[in-house]
Amino acid sequence: MKMRIALCALALIIPLGAAVPGHAATVNLTVSNFRYCTGNSCLPINFVYVRNPTGNGLLNQNALAVTLIFRKVVHPGDTVVWTYRDSLCDAIAGCPGHAVCFENGTALGACGNRMMNARSGPLTVSYTVPRGTPKGTLMRYFCNVNAHYAFGMTGALLVK
Repeated sequence: MKMRIALCALALIIPLGAAVPGHAATVNLTVSNFRYCTGNSCLPINFVYVRNPTGNGLLNQNALAVTLIFRKVVHPGDTVVWTYRDSLCDAIAGCPGHAVCFENGTALGACGNRMMNARSGPLTVSYTVPRGTPKGTLMRYFCNVNAHYAFGMTGALLVK
């Protein structure tokens, strides 16, 4: 009975779906229409920044993204999962798919094993935010496949 009361009290304090401090969460994002977003289908306005092709800076930043509309808040230890749902890329014979690469000051970025091939059905790739990542860190990411970033395929994670 005491456990049930404690759980009910905890439910009143922590909103449904909120991360419990000290516990890692899964953050789900979508890859569609040559964009990254939080919904099931991305819109043309779903981009965070315009990337410099050399990887050593930004050419422009989406003003809406600055207000946290399109960049996703994460915590150290969270796992971010991107799900490929890009029927537009699938319809283009020359589109091989998309990657999730983090900015690291180079033209290609740091991609690891985060490639999602076109015409292979919904695929996922994931990334775990390192435990020691300082709060306030903005982790920008992009697709380096065929310079998709030039078309606005960019995103960001804000560590809180």
